[in-house]
Amino acid sequence: LMSSIDMEGIRELCEILPNLAFIFPNDTKPVGQSSRLSPIGEIGARRNRLDYLFHVLVKSLCSTVRLVFALDDMQWADLLSITVVATFFGTVDQTSIGSNLGITGGNGGILLLGSYRDNEVDNDGFLMNQMKYLSLSMQVTFVSIGELSKESTNKMLSSMLCLPTRLTSSLATIVHQKTCGNAMFIKEFLKSIITNRILQFSVKSRRWIWDDDVIDLISISKGVAELLSEKLTMLPPSLIEVLKVAAAVGSQVEESTLKLLNKDPLAFRLQLGHSLPLAVQEGFLEKAGPVYAFSHDSLQAAVYDLIPVFERKFFHKKIGTSLMMRWNTLDPNHIILAADQMNLCKDELELSSEERVSIAGLQLLAGKHSMKSSCFESARSYIESGVSLLQENHWESNYSLSLELYEMSALVSFIDGNGNADATMKRLQSILQHAKTFEDTLNASVLLSKFMGSRGNYAEAINNCLGILSNLGETFPNEIDSTIVASTVAETKQLLANITKEQISQYPVLNDPSKLNAMKFMSLLMLYAVAHKPSLMPIVSNRMIKLSFNFGFCDDSLLGLAMAAYGIVNFGNDIMAGYRVGKVAESLIEESQSKQTLRNRLVTVWYGHSRMFVEPIQASREKFIELYNQSMLSGDLENALYSRLFYCKIGLHIGSNLDSIGRAHSIMIEQMTKLKQNILHNAMSSFRACTMLLRPGAYENASTIKGIKTFDELRQIAYNTHNEHLLWHVDIDEMLVKFWF
Repeated sequence: LMSSIDMEGIRELCEILPNLAFIFPNDTKPVGQSSRLSPIGEIGARRNRLDYLFHVLVKSLCSTVRLVFALDDMQWADLLSITVVATFFGTVDQTSIGSNLGITGGNGGILLLGSYRDNEVDNDGFLMNQMKYLSLSMQVTFVSIGELSKESTNKMLSSMLCLPTRLTSSLATIVHQKTCGNAMFIKEFLKSIITNRILQFSVKSRRWIWDDDVIDLISISKGVAELLSEKLTMLPPSLIEVLKVAAAVGSQVEESTLKLLNKDPLAFRLQLGHSLPLAVQEGFLEKAGPVYAFSHDSLQAAVYDLIPVFERKFFHKKIGTSLMMRWNTLDPNHIILAADQMNLCKDELELSSEERVSIAGLQLLAGKHSMKSSCFESARSYIESGVSLLQENHWESNYSLSLELYEMSALVSFIDGNGNADATMKRLQSILQHAKTFEDTLNASVLLSKFMGSRGNYAEAINNCLGILSNLGETFPNEIDSTIVASTVAETKQLLANITKEQISQYPVLNDPSKLNAMKFMSLLMLYAVAHKPSLMPIVSNRMIKLSFNFGFCDDSLLGLAMAAYGIVNFGNDIMAGYRVGKVAESLIEESQSKQTLRNRLVTVWYGHSRMFVEPIQASREKFIELYNQSMLSGDLENALYSRLFYCKIGLHIGSNLDSIGRAHSIMIEQMTKLKQNILHNAMSSFRACTMLLRPGAYENASTIKGIKTFDELRQIAYNTHNEHLLWHVDIDEMLVKFWF
């Protein structure tokens, strides 16, 4: 585990699974938000990172022991939980690309036990669809557990009463008839008749005795709910009040929450010291550390029903308001609880303008905390709830709150991938329309560029970045011919002639906000220029280097250096000069606090290009194993898959077995599909066509091979989408095939 995860990853796992801290006791540094995982800068990276950390942890454990995962009441699981479980078990055998990862074994050492109530799950619902998805990659067995039969009920009573089945048969018949074999119902029914001394232990007879006729006359038409309600009416009022608060909070409640609510004497006066132990003693609550949980959902429902329907909205508001009074000192769990309570009542109550603004701010906080936990579906719910509370003139009356809510709404919709694209664009356009300053538009502009790029609209993404850069004082020519490129590359070579790591280390850190924003947008611009307009790269990297020399260096400056190396090799045809610049950039990145993210962003332009012109490709291949791990740890799926692609391609060039390459490539395609990373699909399809055609007899019978796109088809796609990076992959792959044959 230590060889596959960095120490920050170990800390994050310990935060999620506290007992891991006993295995790593010396690492007690608290986990904060990583500097390389900012909400805008690394879209969705934290969710991907946590997924991968969990994968590596389980794979490590499975290498020595067999694991059993038990998930109860899956009918209540949210979409995120179901998706994470399904994705993990569907891809657990594909989280490494070579034995060098140090993790071996597959999912044969894992057993998943899940239970759900089939009467609360739709056959075409999300849970069942994920079960069908799992069945494609692993064996799924369904076991139906119905109600207890009359015979089973009799055996249970015989065991409980320590009597032969022939003596309990008549009682079992009555009990089964009244409870329909429901285990919970049987338990509560027996408690009821014991409490009422209808079923009692006779000291004289030294056995349990009862009257069948009396038990048969008991009417329980409403089932277990009526039994529980009757039991509740016999409890002390102080205990009922505590149980009501617990039921309104949910299926479980922390003791600290009850104590926090008890600090507001105008809202609650709970006798916790006496009531909580009594609730546990009576079997209503179960205590696990600081958490009290209802022993069954029917108990929670019965307690909640004690709150009159017309009073429930006020009850939830009282809980939420009591917590909101202290939200500056609340932990994330209590902020989310307060938001949940207000969401249960906000649509049914008349709220003042001040209350609407206050609750909207609470929803924003809850959304941010959910984002940090990668609960994007929950975050979307909180953020949209906050937006719905804004008044009609909110951009004038509550500008800052509106700006944050709209930014978060667009961001979480984009990250989650299930959001409405039109709604995302509408939010971004509203920000750009109502923003009071240019600086207030920058976050929306970054997200807009990423949104366009994710949909393959590279030209629009580039134009958007160029427009922002123009407003930041950095303009670029509309038309770039070979003369401009050649002169710019020559100037860059002169600027970087004999440059060393030590010289760059002497420069100050870039602190100018305007120039930092310019560097950020130029770095983003080159991300799309690689695929759509490579001739722009040497121009932009030249500008980044000049700004760094004049105003100071930042992380994006190092990317500019690596991009400059790419330009010197690709456009200046000076391999050694470009290689020297690239090595300086690489060594500086190794000393940067953001080296994980920076390394990943060099997969295509440095490790997969300029570096391989000089260093042996055998050594480069091993580097891509390391880059794959680092990209997955950073949550950068796109560059992780690029690393796998280059790993496979280099294997082909150094003569690795075609079957092993084919298997690795198939895993890569499957993983890409499951992770919804479709941007690389055509580049991978090109390589797949290459490996298929290199097989004996395949080239001569290429027209008969099904399931692959031809090089001509892929080249046409590249032309239609103006994707020069794809065109490069297609040309290289086809050249290799034609050279061989």
